[in-house]
Amino acid sequence: MPDGRPDLFTPTVSREVTVGREATARFRRERPTLRWVGVLTPIAGLARATLRLDQDETIVGREQDRYSPGYDESVSRRHARITRRGDEFVLEDLGSFNGTHVEGVPVLSCVLFDGDTVQFGQTLYNFGRILEPARPAREGQP
Repeated sequence: MPDGRPDLFTPTVSREVTVGREATARFRRERPTLRWVGVLTPIAGLARATLRLDQDETIVGREQDRYSPGYDESVSRRHARITRRGDEFVLEDLGSFNGTHVEGVPVLSCVLFDGDTVQFGQTLYNFGRILEPARPAREGQP
């Protein structure tokens, strides 16, 4: 390096050895790519499972195996859609019979914020976001 500092992106062996210790390697890892994941945690009602929103689009309803709010018959088969747009999560009601409520207000579409209460049928959820390392893309997948 022209300035005399070691390159921190490639492993280098330290030349300094202290008494009673072996030489150590100095290196810096690349930071992982991070992405937001939404989480709907049930706080009241019939559902018991937390809904993890790790896809770009998630359909919530009785018809879906993975994103079913449980045995709540007041939830439509295709009740609502939650779409991730960057760091925002947009909730859209899909014409459900009992409606979708955010903070107790019926909505057709809205952006969800951390701490919002969301109601599908008779179940009330708390919405939050967590930051996680992005999964590496597999071959043949974007």
